[in-house]
Amino acid sequence: MTRERNIINGSTALKYSTAATAERERRYLPQREEKRVSRPIHKKYAKLKYAPSINLISFIALMVIVTAFVMSCVGYVRLYSALKTSEKTTAAVISETKKLAAANANTENSIYSNLNLEEIRKAAIEKLGMVYPYENQIITYKAVTGGYVRQYGELKGNEAEKFFERLLSLVAAR
Repeated sequence: MTRERNIINGSTALKYSTAATAERERRYLPQREEKRVSRPIHKKYAKLKYAPSINLISFIALMVIVTAFVMSCVGYVRLYSALKTSEKTTAAVISETKKLAAANANTENSIYSNLNLEEIRKAAIEKLGMVYPYENQIITYKAVTGGYVRQYGELKGNEAEKFFERLLSLVAAR
């Protein structure tokens, strides 16, 4: 360390060696300044004063598209709700139909179980004048299928009665 005299004002000051100065600087570090980090600007917009923005026509078009999307979503939700309501109503109607079909089957079974065929035959013969057919009035045939048969015309053997057959039927009726 050496002392040197200042020529201008005459004061004396100690002159430190570089090793001492470096040691002092290590002890008393200055406060760090925070560096501002700026966002990197795209080269296209680096010279512009203001950032680019959307124009009015584009904004209106965007709003129309967003509105149409929201309206379609609302329509979908309404349609879905109506569909679920319809499904619930259909399920209720099907349930009611099954109950009515069961009640109908029970009523039909009770009617047929209480049906007395002998009384019906007796009432038809005595009150309504029913008679059994004669032998020549019955025509038999073999059914090809086990289902029903539709008659589109006269069956064979069912031609007009001859005079002799009519005479026999009148005699037998007396």
